[in-house]
Amino acid sequence: MLLLPLVEEHNIDERSPLCGHTHETLMLVNAEIVITFEGTTEFGNDFMARQSYLPNELRWGHCFKDMLSHPAPGTTQYRIDFSGFHEVLPLTGFEDLTQSQACQQTIHGDPNSIPYPLLNENTFVISSSMVLNHGTDREHPRLQFRVGDTYPNQHVGITVRALIYRWMDRDAAGVPQDYTVQPLDIGFASGQDRLLLWLPMTITHVINENSPLSNWKIPEDALQDADATIVILLEGYKYAGNDQKKDIRMRFFHTHQNIHPNHVFQPVVSSPTVDDRKPRVNWVDFHTVMPVDSMDTNHSGRLEALAGLWRTSGVSQSHSGTPYSNEHTMHSLPHSWRPGSFHASKAFPSDDSSIGNPRKGRTWLPFFAKQQQIAGMMGK
Repeated sequence: MLLLPLVEEHNIDERSPLCGHTHETLMLVNAEIVITFEGTTEFGNDFMARQSYLPNELRWGHCFKDMLSHPAPGTTQYRIDFSGFHEVLPLTGFEDLTQSQACQQTIHGDPNSIPYPLLNENTFVISSSMVLNHGTDREHPRLQFRVGDTYPNQHVGITVRALIYRWMDRDAAGVPQDYTVQPLDIGFASGQDRLLLWLPMTITHVINENSPLSNWKIPEDALQDADATIVILLEGYKYAGNDQKKDIRMRFFHTHQNIHPNHVFQPVVSSPTVDDRKPRVNWVDFHTVMPVDSMDTNHSGRLEALAGLWRTSGVSQSHSGTPYSNEHTMHSLPHSWRPGSFHASKAFPSDDSSIGNPRKGRTWLPFFAKQQQIAGMMGK
């Protein structure tokens, strides 16, 4: 019952078909979002309203103008200013940004954000950076990241995986190749990759002779990984309700920017108090890292040299640690949708006047006509 206007929301996470899209990709695939509103009047008559939105009609980093006047003390009557029903306002920091800039700012957001602890929602969180420090044997460095669940005890069967992607033109045999991918051992044989996230945990990969990162022990040899990407995948099942739903949280780390040598994660768990016997988690510092002082100047110097080589390797610093910023996988459209391809040249011709003027000639008939045109080209 719509006594007052409502603002409906769609969360863009790994389950959303909009996940990974930007303003540019939505424009290139000629996307269109259709909203259908159905209901029944108090006399039993059905009604429906429908509205479509094109990519250049999406306002990134904006919110709807507040049109409600709350009742004065002692009264219960709301006032609604319908003249501002369609008005939107930019959020702080988005006032002077273009659509593309606002899109990137919205998608990247704050890499240090923490999911709100809501039941039956994806509450997994992965640290925004990784740390590289000395192992207990002082010989094998450790690559670490932190994972957590802001609403513990609602996920079961939690597992974590780590993989490193190395970008290349040819492999060792000279065969053309885009990249190689190798898993990083984080306790698969011992079962340590299967987690109980009652409290945040620090996951460790030991860099030994069998590690794909064994070349990191020599800073000069590690230079070849200055543009590598490490992918962390955290997944588990929610058992709330009758259906078990799988939640996934993924994060990308770029070695030259998101890995901090000679650092550790700041402790966030306080021991239980005598009163309630419950530990406390300071989620504010979940992503915080701090430098560690080491008396072993030999190993400490190696890690600092490694960081220095990465910083001066000439690798672009435009990446961030969000799933949407990896230009190797997200910014480029699939080949079939690139300009000049079948879909781009046939399904969505460049001379379509509705692209420059979104509402001119933008009716339901051309949409279906284009679908029929595609079917005819494919011989269906």
